Amino acid sequence: IISHYAPYTGQFQSPWSLSSNEESAILKNIAYENKVNMVISGHYHGLAEKTIGGVKYITTGSTNKIPNIGDERHYLQVTINNTTITTKTIEL
Repeated sequence: IISHYAPYTGQFQSPWSLSSNEESAILKNIAYENKVNMVISGHYHGLAEKTIGGVKYITTGSTNKIPNIGDERHYLQVTINNTTITTKTIEL
Protein backbone atom coordinates (compact mmCIF):
# COMPACT_ATOMS: atom_id res chain seq x y z
CA ILE A 1 0.00 0.00 0.00
CA ILE A 2 1.28 3.47 -0.85
CA SER A 3 -0.33 6.51 0.76
CA HIS A 4 0.51 10.18 1.11
CA TYR A 5 -0.52 10.31 4.78
CA ALA A 6 0.93 7.77 7.18
CA PRO A 7 -1.00 5.68 9.70
CA TYR A 8 1.78 6.68 12.08
CA THR A 9 5.08 8.60 12.06
CA GLY A 10 7.12 6.81 14.68
CA GLN A 11 4.48 7.74 17.20
CA PHE A 12 0.80 7.20 16.71
CA GLN A 13 -0.45 10.77 16.95
CA SER A 14 1.23 13.53 14.98
CA PRO A 15 0.29 16.30 12.58
CA TRP A 16 1.88 14.28 9.76
CA SER A 17 -0.30 11.19 10.13
CA LEU A 18 -3.89 10.36 9.24
CA SER A 19 -6.43 12.68 10.81
CA SER A 20 -7.62 10.32 13.54
CA ASN A 21 -6.76 7.17 15.44
CA GLU A 22 -9.88 5.63 13.88
CA GLU A 23 -8.60 6.19 10.31
CA SER A 24 -5.21 4.82 11.32
CA ALA A 25 -6.82 1.72 12.86
CA ILE A 26 -8.92 1.11 9.72
CA LEU A 27 -5.86 1.24 7.45
CA LYS A 28 -3.80 -0.98 9.78
CA ASN A 29 -6.67 -3.48 9.96
CA ILE A 30 -7.02 -3.58 6.15
CA ALA A 31 -3.28 -4.18 5.82
CA TYR A 32 -3.26 -6.91 8.47
CA GLU A 33 -6.37 -8.75 7.22
CA ASN A 34 -5.09 -8.75 3.63
CA LYS A 35 -1.59 -9.91 4.56
CA VAL A 36 0.01 -6.76 3.17
CA ASN A 37 3.81 -6.86 3.47
CA MET A 38 4.47 -3.14 3.55
CA VAL A 39 2.81 0.27 3.79
CA ILE A 40 4.88 3.17 2.44
CA SER A 41 3.76 6.71 3.07
CA GLY A 42 5.07 10.25 3.04
CA HIS A 43 4.11 13.73 4.21
CA TYR A 44 6.38 13.49 7.26
CA HIS A 45 9.71 15.22 6.53
CA GLY A 46 11.85 12.46 7.99
CA LEU A 47 12.14 8.70 8.17
CA ALA A 48 10.25 6.39 10.51
CA GLU A 49 9.92 2.61 10.35
CA LYS A 50 7.96 0.15 12.45
CA THR A 51 6.51 -3.35 12.09
CA ILE A 52 3.01 -3.94 13.50
CA GLY A 53 1.23 -7.27 13.17
CA GLY A 54 3.71 -8.47 10.56
CA VAL A 55 3.20 -5.38 8.37
CA LYS A 56 6.21 -3.11 7.85
CA TYR A 57 5.28 0.60 7.92
CA ILE A 58 7.74 3.07 6.40
CA THR A 59 7.14 6.81 6.47
CA THR A 60 9.51 8.85 4.34
CA GLY A 61 9.48 12.31 2.83
CA SER A 62 12.74 14.11 3.29
CA THR A 63 13.78 15.20 -0.19
CA ASN A 64 12.61 18.71 0.59
CA LYS A 65 14.98 21.45 1.76
CA ILE A 66 13.88 21.38 5.40
CA PRO A 67 13.82 17.91 7.01
CA ASN A 68 12.64 17.46 10.58
CA ILE A 69 15.27 18.00 13.27
CA GLY A 70 17.60 15.03 13.47
CA ASP A 71 16.64 13.67 10.05
CA GLU A 72 18.83 13.81 6.97
CA ARG A 73 17.59 14.48 3.44
CA HIS A 74 17.01 11.17 1.70
CA TYR A 75 14.86 9.18 -0.64
CA LEU A 76 13.66 5.60 -0.48
CA GLN A 77 14.64 3.14 -3.22
CA VAL A 78 12.02 0.39 -3.50
CA THR A 79 12.73 -2.81 -5.43
CA ILE A 80 10.00 -5.33 -6.22
CA ASN A 81 11.12 -8.73 -7.47
CA ASN A 82 8.29 -11.26 -7.86
CA THR A 83 7.01 -11.58 -4.26
CA THR A 84 9.94 -9.83 -2.55
CA ILE A 85 9.96 -6.13 -1.68
CA THR A 86 13.18 -4.48 -0.48
CA THR A 87 13.88 -0.90 0.46
CA LYS A 88 17.07 1.10 0.75
CA THR A 89 17.41 4.59 2.18
CA ILE A 90 19.62 6.79 -0.01
CA GLU A 91 20.97 9.85 1.80
CA LEU A 92 21.37 13.04 -0.27
